[in-house]
Amino acid sequence: MKILVVSSYPPRRCGVGAYARDQVAQLRAAGHAVTVLSPPDGDGDLTVPCSSGRPFFRAAFAGRRFDRVIVHFQPGLYYRPGAPVAKVLTSLGLLVLALSAGPRLDLVLHEVDPPKLWRPDYALLRLAFRAAGTATFHTEAERVALETSYRVRVRGAIVPHRVLPETRASRAEARARLGIEAGPGLVFVCPGFLQPSKGFDRAVDAFAATRSAHDRLYVVGSGR
Repeated sequence: MKILVVSSYPPRRCGVGAYARDQVAQLRAAGHAVTVLSPPDGDGDLTVPCSSGRPFFRAAFAGRRFDRVIVHFQPGLYYRPGAPVAKVLTSLGLLVLALSAGPRLDLVLHEVDPPKLWRPDYALLRLAFRAAGTATFHTEAERVALETSYRVRVRGAIVPHRVLPETRASRAEARARLGIEAGPGLVFVCPGFLQPSKGFDRAVDAFAATRSAHDRLYVVGSGR
């Protein structure tokens, strides 16, 4: 199968790009011919700037040659703050891609902003979600939240949010590399953007209720 993947991509340091990298590796290992379309700072087979819907218009044009088109969607990748015209073009580009690819399009929705449906960019985005062949989520709660807030029904699927580590290390090796002193107990790290949807508060509560005297929890990241 010939597959086009639209996403950020390494060497950009990006969780979505890391997820896409692992997905591409798995697809290629399964024998599929995968082409990656990424921003210029990624090592995609095709590169195009992310603003104003350019990746989606390019994918709509090239997508006819592919049996499947996968778009890794996170608003911060494609929508430029303070640029209303560019935002409308971005949503329009995704809608054009959804209409042209039809059932061949899989939108992997890593994150979706709460909508203001009176705005044209969100109205077009709502239509794109409805037209996509599949809208893939990491949890059922995310699917319900999108359908409720955008007032739309999608052809949803649920997949794990899992990234394969580039290297595997023993606990002792990992602690040495991270400068964590040796000792008893577990060290549990929650890295990433700090926002309510990440559920770090649940990790804190669960850890406080179950940890031993030597266990430690670190929540590391920047606020959004």
